[in-house]
Order: sequence, then C-alpha cells, then structure tokens
Amino acid sequence: MLKGLSDSIQQEFKLQTDPASRVLDVVSEAGELAKSVLKSTAYGTQPFTVTENFKEELGDTLFALLVLCAETGVDPDEALDAALDKLRKRLSVKNELGSGK
Repeated sequence: MLKGLSDSIQQEFKLQTDPASRVLDVVSEAGELAKSVLKSTAYGTQPFTVTENFKEELGDTLFALLVLCAETGVDPDEALDAALDKLRKRLSVKNELGSGK
C-alpha cells in the first residue's frame, strides 16, 4: 500500500534529489512536528492535544519519509514490516521495546 503511494508521490511532484538531502528534509520535518508538540503542550506545562498544526506537520513528515523511500528504492511496506518484527522480537525477549543502546 505505501509503496504505490510513495512511487506516485515522487512521480506527481517530480521530486528527485540525493538521499542525503532527503534525509535532511525528513529531520527538518520531524523538527517541525516536535515544535508543534511543544507549542500544543505550552512547552510541557499542559497535556498534549492533537491540533491542526500537529496533523499538518505529521503529514509533512510522512510525505518526506515516503519520498525518501521512493528515491532510495526502499519498499516502505517491507521496511515497516521489518521494524514491527524487530519490535515484536524485543518485546518477547526483553519485555520492552527499546534497543538498549
């Protein structure tokens, strides 16, 4: 499902650049998402609520990740499945999700 979406996004918007620039875009969008969380919580003094800005930044971050997948030839469905398998294994072995690094 995500593979087709990432390919169609790349074709529709004609986005081609090097993977390093794409990774920087992902990090930039994740930073904007984090800033949205900080603002919605008044810098940690209030409970988190989903705002329209949060939804927008989350969409931008997802878009950047899908474009990175398309540009590098990584199937996002396979990458997600591998990540979920890894987390399930950690949970069953260590009873926690963290990598312990």
